[in-house]
Amino acid sequence: MRGGVVTDDGEPLDHIPANWHPDLPTAPDGLYERATFDLTEKEAAFLKERISSAQPMSLLAQLVTRATRDLKAPYVWDAMLRPLLTGDLRETVEHARRFAICAWGGPLIYTRMVAVLKRNDKLVDAVTKQLGVWQDQIAQEASALSAWERVAFWGLVNRINPRLSRRTQQFAEQWISITLRAGAGSPVWEEPSVQKLVANREGQLKGGRARLRPENLRARDRWQGDVDDGPMDFRWGPTCTILNDILHGLHDGAGNNGASHA
Repeated sequence: MRGGVVTDDGEPLDHIPANWHPDLPTAPDGLYERATFDLTEKEAAFLKERISSAQPMSLLAQLVTRATRDLKAPYVWDAMLRPLLTGDLRETVEHARRFAICAWGGPLIYTRMVAVLKRNDKLVDAVTKQLGVWQDQIAQEASALSAWERVAFWGLVNRINPRLSRRTQQFAEQWISITLRAGAGSPVWEEPSVQKLVANREGQLKGGRARLRPENLRARDRWQGDVDDGPMDFRWGPTCTILNDILHGLHDGAGNNGASHA
C-alpha cells in the first residue's frame, strides 16, 4: 500500500476499511476482560438501523421498529405480533401457519413408520398419541383450511423460490388433502397409500440412504427418533432471540442483563 500508516497485517490506520460500516459502534473499554452478549443502546440502535435500511418491509424490520417489549411468542403467528405487522405480512404469516400445521403430520407419520420397522413399541405409542394431538388441531382449523386460497399460497411460494420443483409442490398438495381427511377423523397414518407416499418421498430425497427401505437396517439402527412436539417455526426461535437482544439494548438503555419489558 502506498502512503499512510498500516498495521502489521497491512490494515490502514488512517481510514475505516471498506468492508466495515462507517457507523459501526466502537469496541467498549475492557472488551477482552469483561465481554458480554448484552447490547448497549448504541449497538442495538445500529443493528436496528441496518435491518430497517437493508429490508425495510421485512418482518424482521417491522418487529424491531414497532415492538417496545420482549417478544414472548412461541411462533411468528402469535396473536401478540399481529398488530405489529402490515396487512401483506399478516397474510404471508397466515399462509405459513396453515402450511406448518398441515406439514406437522408428515414427520410424525414418518417417525411412526420407522419406529414400527424397528419394533420400538414405546416410540410407536408416543408418536401415535402425538398424531392424535395433530389430528385435533387440524379438526379445529377445518374451516380455515377449507377456505385456504392455495393458489395465492403457491404464488407466494414461487415468488420467493422460483426454483421450487413441480414434484415438491405436487407432494405438498397431496399432503394437504390427506391432512383434511385427518381433520375429519380418519387415522390416515394407518393407510397403506399414505405410508407409500411417505416412503416414496423419502426415497426421492435420500435414495439409498432412506430408512424406510426394508433392507436398510444400518440406517434404522443408527436412528434414535423422537416425538416432534409441534409445527415447524420457520426459524422463529433464533430470530426471536436476536430481536429480543436488540429490544433489550434499545429499551433498557444500556443492555442491562435480566431486565424485562413484558
